[in-house]
Amino acid sequence: MMSMLKWNKLNDRWSIQMLVLIFKCIKGIAPDYLSSQFNFMHNMHSKGTRSQTNFALYEPSWNINAGKRTFQSRAAKTWNSLHADIRCNYESMSLTQFKNSTFMHFV
Repeated sequence: MMSMLKWNKLNDRWSIQMLVLIFKCIKGIAPDYLSSQFNFMHNMHSKGTRSQTNFALYEPSWNINAGKRTFQSRAAKTWNSLHADIRCNYESMSLTQFKNSTFMHFV
């Protein structure tokens, strides 16, 4: 029924909303207390790795599962799972374009 109505699953809808919030944080539209939680990998070190050129976010490492469930950890993992074309072109996208491309990624 959901596919007939072209509705996304609830987990996909949560991921889309999280990606929109991350997009706002990266672009500087979100409050500072949220924006300060995210760093790109190319800001963390100067070695030329794939994660630097793909605009991947730094995923903090945790020894306990409670840390893996934090907003910062889940958001970075969700952003890094997004298609590389969308991540690399986020600077030139408006919020509406980003929402549309993200929605198409989950359809």
